[in-house]
Amino acid sequence: MANLESVVRERNKAYYMLETGTTGERPVTLKYNPLGLRFRYRLREYSRPKHANPEWHKTHQFGYGGYAVAKFLRLYREKLWNEKRKSRNRQINRVATLMRIFPNLDMEAVKEQYPLADVEKITLNVITSYHYMLLYNLQFSLKNTGIS
Repeated sequence: MANLESVVRERNKAYYMLETGTTGERPVTLKYNPLGLRFRYRLREYSRPKHANPEWHKTHQFGYGGYAVAKFLRLYREKLWNEKRKSRNRQINRVATLMRIFPNLDMEAVKEQYPLADVEKITLNVITSYHYMLLYNLQFSLKNTGIS
């Protein structure tokens, strides 16, 4: 049903663009709700002006203020930042692990698949190379097993 509605909406939009040069949809402006988050408010015509309509003011409250809202916004922004930071760190660690396992990686493909990871910086970092003792122990164990 949602797909059908989107098709009808697209058709109406195209029709209005041909006839009037506008999309025909209600204009939208960004407003702040009482929690301080932005949302799209669809404008429309009213029979009475807003300043003389107390019922409209009861149902449409814009703007925010107060200590609790400021604290909420601070914690909400911190949460968003932590999600972004964790995503970036996951990609960096994944690329470093891949570079450790497969030293001859195609760097262009890695950059395309992991856009948040700075590949040049990771190649210079210590986390992509083994410690020399690990390599020595690996070579020593291979010699003792006769695999070398």
